[in-house]
Amino acid sequence: MKQSTLPALIISSALAGIACVAWAADQSSASAQSMAGETVKGSITSLDLTAPQPSVKLSSSDGKTWTFELDPKSTSVWKEGKTAHLSGLKKGQSVEIKHVASGGKDKVQSIRIMDSTS
Repeated sequence: MKQSTLPALIISSALAGIACVAWAADQSSASAQSMAGETVKGSITSLDLTAPQPSVKLSSSDGKTWTFELDPKSTSVWKEGKTAHLSGLKKGQSVEIKHVASGGKDKVQSIRIMDSTS
């Protein structure tokens, strides 16, 4: 009787292992998708770099508005293909913001300045 349960135990263990691997792969894919972020384009309507939690507000041409959190240590800024600084952002500039949802908030990964509005 013990001999007949051994193959069943081996098969059950193998199937459980396969299920775990499939679940982990699915979780990894979902995590990679959420880290990829989304991109929005619009004009800066408000910018607060001195607040305890710096933020930027953006308005698109179709009237949608967003508020994003900025992390001065991890948010990258690009202008004309070169690295720029958050301090170079100005109200009225056209930008493209790549962001991810984290902890119920939209956090900016990168900002690409689309024009040279001063």
